[in-house]
Amino acid sequence: MPGTKRRNALMVFGACVVATALIAMSFGELKALLAYGRATTIGMERNTIFSRSWEDLVLMGRPAVPLLSYGLRKHPNEWVRARAAIALRRINPVGIRTLLEERLFGDENYIVRYEAAEQLGSLGDSAAVPALLRCLTTDPNYYPRCACATSLGELGNPTLSDTIVEALEKEQDSTVRQNLVGALGKLRNPSAVPVLIDLLGNDKSLLVRHTAAYSLGAIGGTNAIPALLKASEEKEALIRDAATWALGQIRKPVSLRQ
Repeated sequence: MPGTKRRNALMVFGACVVATALIAMSFGELKALLAYGRATTIGMERNTIFSRSWEDLVLMGRPAVPLLSYGLRKHPNEWVRARAAIALRRINPVGIRTLLEERLFGDENYIVRYEAAEQLGSLGDSAAVPALLRCLTTDPNYYPRCACATSLGELGNPTLSDTIVEALEKEQDSTVRQNLVGALGKLRNPSAVPVLIDLLGNDKSLLVRHTAAYSLGAIGGTNAIPALLKASEEKEALIRDAATWALGQIRKPVSLRQ
């Protein structure tokens, strides 16, 4: 009996603590807690979309940030951590870049590291460049490295072209190399054209060659036309179609290029 009374007393005490905490919460914080509970419950499956509950958290803004930050750092499910990274970037609170960089190197799961890299690119903050370059050259999984390559292109700083070319020369994975080539196209630095011409004509990967043609079209410049004309006559449709598109882009005014 004494043991039962003690357990009951502890349960009452715990309930009082929870009730006090809930009373102390603002209405916005309470709504965020409920939405977080819903979002994390249905967000543990790989194929679950960024559901309405996650959208609710984004719309709540600041009251949801502590819960999302905790979820990104501590939740045991990698898909929840990845979705928390997306939600936080969309809210864009103070310190989000630091938090994403922390997860880029500190999370054991490649899916979360991938999402951290993606969201760093979406922030548009050039201060993320050192972290993205470090991840690009050190992450053991190709998936986060692909995201780093894409994000470097998204940042839109043409001065990064030389650094990306250096990374391209060292990278062995064809998927990562394809993303690096795509990033050169997004940066639109004419200095990358000779490298892209060489890749179009000589790379072993069809996808790298395909993307090189698209990047040449995005950058423009008549010096790429001979290589693109040659590629447009190839038997391989993937290369032929990309080269034909690129030639059409180069002939357009700069303002109309895609």
